[in-house]
Amino acid sequence: MREIPQSHDDTDRRGARRYGRTALVVVAALLLTAAPVSGAFDAGTVEQRVEPQTADDFLAELRGYEEEPALEAYGELEVVRSQAVTSTQIGDLTDAEARRMRLVLATLDSFVSAHGLAEDGDYDASMSKAAETATAITDLRETGGSRYADLASLALDRFYERQGSRLFERARNAESTPERLSLLSKSASAFKRAGASQRFSELAVRESDLRSTFEADIATFDAATARASSFLDGCSGCESPLAAVRANPSGVYAQYVEARRVHRHASQAAAIAGEHSLTDRREAATSLAARSETALETFTVGSALLSLAYALVLAGAAALVGHRVGLWGRDARAARVGEIVPVVGWDDA
Repeated sequence: MREIPQSHDDTDRRGARRYGRTALVVVAALLLTAAPVSGAFDAGTVEQRVEPQTADDFLAELRGYEEEPALEAYGELEVVRSQAVTSTQIGDLTDAEARRMRLVLATLDSFVSAHGLAEDGDYDASMSKAAETATAITDLRETGGSRYADLASLALDRFYERQGSRLFERARNAESTPERLSLLSKSASAFKRAGASQRFSELAVRESDLRSTFEADIATFDAATARASSFLDGCSGCESPLAAVRANPSGVYAQYVEARRVHRHASQAAAIAGEHSLTDRREAATSLAARSETALETFTVGSALLSLAYALVLAGAAALVGHRVGLWGRDARAARVGEIVPVVGWDDA
């Protein structure tokens, strides 16, 4: 029996069925492969970074640092990145080479973070990241990556020196002495890490001198405010001159002298706090100075009143004595006259 030739319609239908089955297989494959990718992306959102393994992986990571501001500011690290890119394009990497590439990436990553934090003004976090960079550089040198480590060290030294200069400028413009001391200390530390020993020594001496002056002033401040507080808290009769006189008449002058001394110390403490921009201490010292001034005025008036009272008493006593003396003189004169008159009478008789 002769085979019946297939019509174009039958051929088209079978082709459509084959195409449909193929399309379903392709779609299913895509769905199956898409699921792990989606899962990997979700894992990435919780900051789980897949460690590069192959030369292509490292190349992709290194290219991610193109046009990075930190590398543009510190060209040595751009050279490190370029050299590492070249190394990944030669061929497959050995285990030692892969480890060096990981350390190169660790160096770049921590340095970029340190640079960004420094630009944001977060010095402490920036220095912490810079320390991680230094550790990565040391490990890189120990694993045979000296050509990368030497360049990265130059960049890190320049970074430290730049941060030291920035911190010194901030210290010069700082208002309060504690802030200035903190910034000077951090600036000196940054220069020390940069290997700038002379600059470090200069700043260390400057910080030491300022700290000695500040500590001496604070000791004076504490002693002055303690004395003022003790006097004012235990002051009797400070509310008015009459109360001061009534409370301790014999001690008004002594309290006046002490009030003058306390007011001088409180004013000195307020001046010290103002000089060092110690806001809380300045407010406390200013309050003590105002209270001591009021006490001084009270005892000044009280002393004047007491002096006036003493003067009146003395004047009264003097007047009384004068009056008595006058009477005695008159009596004495009268007595003398009485003695003379009778004698004259007897002679005439």
